[in-house]
Amino acid sequence: MGYFGADTSSASEIIAAGYVGPDASFYAWEFEPTSNSACGFHSNGDNGHRYVILFNGYGQLAGGGYTVGGAYGTYATMDFSGTASTKPKIPSGSHNPQQAASVDAWVNWYDTAAPSVNKINVDGVCTDMALTRGTSTNGAWHLTVNNVGSGCHRYVFAFKDSAGKEVIYPTTGALTIGNGGAQCPDFSNSPPPGCAGFDRIFANGFEP
Repeated sequence: MGYFGADTSSASEIIAAGYVGPDASFYAWEFEPTSNSACGFHSNGDNGHRYVILFNGYGQLAGGGYTVGGAYGTYATMDFSGTASTKPKIPSGSHNPQQAASVDAWVNWYDTAAPSVNKINVDGVCTDMALTRGTSTNGAWHLTVNNVGSGCHRYVFAFKDSAGKEVIYPTTGALTIGNGGAQCPDFSNSPPPGCAGFDRIFANGFEP
C-alpha cells in the first residue's frame, strides 16, 4: 500500500475467498448477513467488511485485486488508507472478465474538475467512455469493449484533465485483454499505438 502513497498507520483490509468474479465478492461484502440492525461496527464483527467499505474513517480505496488459485479457488482483496501523500487523478482502472467477446472496462477519475477528454485506447483506437457512477470529479467511467474474444489486445485509459494535460493509466506500458499466458500477460511493457490526440509516444510509454 505504501508504494501507492497510502498512509499505512491508519488502514484496513478486507478479503473474500471462493466467490466467482469480483462483482460477487463485492456484493458478498456489502450484503453480509447480520441480525443486528444498529448502525456502526458490531462488537462481534459480523458487519466488518461492509463497515470498512462505508465508514469514511479509513479514507480512500488504496487498491483492490482479484485472483484465481489457492485453496479456495479465488481471492478478492481491497485495501483502504487513512491519508494519501499523493492523489493520482486516475487511481485505478481494469476490465472484466479477463477475456470474452465483450468485456467491461472501468476507470476511476478523481480531480477538482471533470476531465476534458475521457477515452480508452484499445489497440490504437480511442473510444469515449461514459460516466456511469459517481460524479464528474469523483466517479467511475465505463465502456463495453467488443470483439476481443481472442488474441491479445493492449489498452490504456487516455484522459485529459480540465487544463488539457494528458493523464494516462497505466503511466507506462499497457493492460491487456487476453488469456494471461506467456504470450499475452496481463501487463505489457509496450503501450498500444497512439490515436488522435494521444500520439506522443516515447520509449517508456506515453509522456506523463
